[in-house]
Amino acid sequence: MTTPSDSATQKLSMTWENRHQYFETALVSAYDSEHEMMRAEARGRRRRVREAALKRRLQNLGVGLLVVLVVAGAVGVAVWVSAR
Repeated sequence: MTTPSDSATQKLSMTWENRHQYFETALVSAYDSEHEMMRAEARGRRRRVREAALKRRLQNLGVGLLVVLVVAGAVGVAVWVSAR
Protein backbone atom coordinates (compact mmCIF):
# COMPACT_ATOMS: atom_id res chain seq x y z
CA MET A 1 0.00 0.00 0.00
CA THR A 2 1.44 3.36 -0.99
CA THR A 3 1.35 6.42 1.15
CA PRO A 4 1.74 10.01 -0.03
CA SER A 5 5.35 10.02 1.14
CA ASP A 6 6.09 6.98 -1.07
CA SER A 7 4.74 8.55 -4.25
CA ALA A 8 7.00 8.93 -7.26
CA THR A 9 6.71 12.71 -7.08
CA GLN A 10 7.88 12.70 -3.49
CA LYS A 11 10.80 10.38 -4.32
CA LEU A 12 11.91 12.57 -7.23
CA SER A 13 11.42 15.92 -5.50
CA MET A 14 14.39 17.90 -4.34
CA THR A 15 14.50 18.03 -0.58
CA TRP A 16 16.90 19.41 2.00
CA GLU A 17 18.28 15.87 2.51
CA ASN A 18 18.93 15.05 -1.15
CA ARG A 19 19.95 18.47 -2.50
CA HIS A 20 23.61 17.37 -2.67
CA GLN A 21 22.59 14.63 -5.13
CA TYR A 22 20.92 17.17 -7.41
CA PHE A 23 23.99 19.40 -7.23
CA GLU A 24 26.31 16.46 -7.97
CA THR A 25 24.13 15.38 -10.89
CA ALA A 26 24.20 18.89 -12.34
CA LEU A 27 28.00 19.06 -12.04
CA VAL A 28 28.50 15.64 -13.62
CA SER A 29 26.10 16.50 -16.43
CA ALA A 30 27.89 19.79 -17.14
CA TYR A 31 31.28 18.07 -17.07
CA ASP A 32 30.08 15.32 -19.43
CA SER A 33 28.66 17.90 -21.83
CA GLU A 34 31.88 19.92 -21.81
CA HIS A 35 33.96 16.78 -22.26
CA GLU A 36 31.84 15.67 -25.24
CA MET A 37 32.19 19.12 -26.85
CA MET A 38 35.97 18.99 -26.41
CA ARG A 39 36.08 15.52 -28.02
CA ALA A 40 33.94 16.75 -30.93
CA GLU A 41 36.23 19.75 -31.44
CA ALA A 42 39.28 17.46 -31.41
CA ARG A 43 37.66 15.17 -33.99
CA GLY A 44 36.93 18.21 -36.16
CA ARG A 45 40.53 19.43 -35.91
CA ARG A 46 41.87 15.98 -36.85
CA ARG A 47 39.47 15.82 -39.81
CA ARG A 48 40.57 19.26 -41.08
CA VAL A 49 44.25 18.23 -40.81
CA ARG A 50 43.55 15.04 -42.80
CA GLU A 51 41.62 17.00 -45.43
CA ALA A 52 44.42 19.56 -45.78
CA ALA A 53 47.01 16.78 -46.16
CA LEU A 54 44.90 15.06 -48.81
CA LYS A 55 44.46 18.36 -50.67
CA ARG A 56 48.24 18.93 -50.66
CA ARG A 57 48.86 15.37 -51.92
CA LEU A 58 46.35 15.81 -54.74
CA GLN A 59 47.86 19.16 -55.72
CA ASN A 60 51.36 17.64 -55.75
CA LEU A 61 50.10 14.73 -57.83
CA GLY A 62 48.48 17.14 -60.29
CA VAL A 63 51.70 19.16 -60.64
CA GLY A 64 53.70 15.95 -61.09
CA LEU A 65 51.37 14.72 -63.82
CA LEU A 66 51.54 18.08 -65.57
CA VAL A 67 55.34 17.98 -65.51
CA VAL A 68 55.32 14.43 -66.93
CA LEU A 69 52.95 15.48 -69.72
CA VAL A 70 55.06 18.54 -70.59
CA VAL A 71 58.27 16.48 -70.67
CA ALA A 72 56.60 13.76 -72.74
CA GLY A 73 55.28 16.39 -75.14
CA ALA A 74 58.70 18.01 -75.44
CA VAL A 75 60.33 14.62 -76.11
CA GLY A 76 57.63 13.83 -78.66
CA VAL A 77 58.18 17.12 -80.46
CA ALA A 78 61.98 16.64 -80.39
CA VAL A 79 61.63 13.14 -81.86
CA TRP A 80 59.19 14.35 -84.49
CA VAL A 81 61.47 17.27 -85.49
CA SER A 82 64.57 15.07 -85.67
CA ALA A 83 62.71 12.47 -87.77
CA ARG A 84 61.86 15.01 -90.48
